[in-house]
Amino acid sequence: MSSIARENMPKTIQYVTYAIPLRYYATIIRRVFLKGSGIDVLWPEALPLLAFGVAVISLAAARFRKRLD
Repeated sequence: MSSIARENMPKTIQYVTYAIPLRYYATIIRRVFLKGSGIDVLWPEALPLLAFGVAVISLAAARFRKRLD
């Protein structure tokens, strides 16, 4: 989803997209394929993806530990 498409959405929906990892992933993929961007440019999108990954792995580990008990 390009930023132009997001700009045309209502403000409340624009804020909801911050909680969707695909927003950051699509931006990274687009910049890598079209512009050949490196991590020095992509880190603002990579950090939220890292946070999502850490949160999901932590939640999964906590739930799995509870099942073992």
